[in-house]
Amino acid sequence: GIDLNSFYPDAPSEISKKKIILGVSSFWNESKGLQIFNELVNLLDLDKYEIMLVGNIKEKVNKKIKIIDKTDSVDELRKIYSSATYFVNPTFNDTFPTVNIEALACGTPVITFKTGGSPEIITKETGIVVEEKTSQALRDMIVSEPKFDFQNCVDRAKKFDKKSKFAKYKQILL
Repeated sequence: GIDLNSFYPDAPSEISKKKIILGVSSFWNESKGLQIFNELVNLLDLDKYEIMLVGNIKEKVNKKIKIIDKTDSVDELRKIYSSATYFVNPTFNDTFPTVNIEALACGTPVITFKTGGSPEIITKETGIVVEEKTSQALRDMIVSEPKFDFQNCVDRAKKFDKKSKFAKYKQILL
């Protein structure tokens, strides 16, 4: 689970006047979807959308993508999540990505590939699971501009509160 005292809707910072497509990973590589973002940025109208990636990136990144180095500040990360229009997680290899839950806790809907535990986190009220794992399929979902109520996202994240999850684990073990 995640700490809901750290991740919650915050006053969005003025990062961009455009619709922000956000990706967050402690490190970026092809399995986390870096290549998908590199392609996606060329498929979107950059007068309307901005792709922003947070995390450690050592591989080549399209210069049209805004990079925010990995941050150790939960406050900064919460503001970034809260400023995004959509959190996009084009992962090819993940078990149960907590970044999806962090985004939801901040009121940001998630668009993700059907990989590992990603689909289990999302509901039709909180995001979209994309079957076809391509940048074009992501682009099509983004430009359709699906609408989600931020409160549904926050409520969904509450199901993954670390305090309640820890209590359940403890109950099972004892």
